[in-house]
Amino acid sequence: MKKSLCFIVSLLLIFMSCKEKTNPNHPVTASSIREKLQGSWNSVGDDAYCELYFTGDSVIWVDASPERTDRYELRGDTLCMAYLGDMMQNIISFVGDTLALTDVSDPTISIKYLPFGTIAIGGKRVMLPNKVNDKSEKEWKSVISDLSHQPLDSAALNEWNKLYLFVDGAVADNVDYTLASLYKKNPGLFLHWIAAYTGANDNKIQLGVFGGWEETVGYPTKAAVKRDVSRMKNQTEKKLLNSKLNAVKIKCWA
Repeated sequence: MKKSLCFIVSLLLIFMSCKEKTNPNHPVTASSIREKLQGSWNSVGDDAYCELYFTGDSVIWVDASPERTDRYELRGDTLCMAYLGDMMQNIISFVGDTLALTDVSDPTISIKYLPFGTIAIGGKRVMLPNKVNDKSEKEWKSVISDLSHQPLDSAALNEWNKLYLFVDGAVADNVDYTLASLYKKNPGLFLHWIAAYTGANDNKIQLGVFGGWEETVGYPTKAAVKRDVSRMKNQTEKKLLNSKLNAVKIKCWA
């Protein structure tokens, strides 16, 4: 089960005491904060999902798991967990689309969130189509095409992997084929990224590269991928990748 960000914040800050304050460096109105906060969010890095909405003066924070809901109070630009009073307070700030909650007493403790259902393309955050169906197929093709034309690096592969959270059927197949084509042109980049991946979500790109899907999505054979791994100079990465590769059972669908 993924940990919600509110739970992570609770673990980090529950034993810290801090005094109530407002922050003059973040001159935002209550109405603008309410408007920006309300909605669904992913934590940066592990994509843990949570949803925020208002009931009266309270902020309700719902974890991805239905059994965890927390109530907060909004005091100016500060979010306080209701049942802890002044024991846990976090300053709210926004940079573009990114929401940050920073501990009042220790500014080095900060957790960032991005709007759920979005990916970054060309330095801009793009809202994905709400559903995968025939009506949205053209929109999904446009998203995939735009992402495929961006410079390929680790950040771009993170966005590709995140895309799998929102697609299935023919759209997922389109993502598979596009990534398979990109892998053939940049095997080293893909393998470096797979070796370094630490996200909380399943690594769908790794599954494509190592999972024996070559008969359906165009990835090279497992033997060819193993040759790509053998060409890598970093011995630590090579050992890790061979371990991952050998652990995967071939899965082929006609």
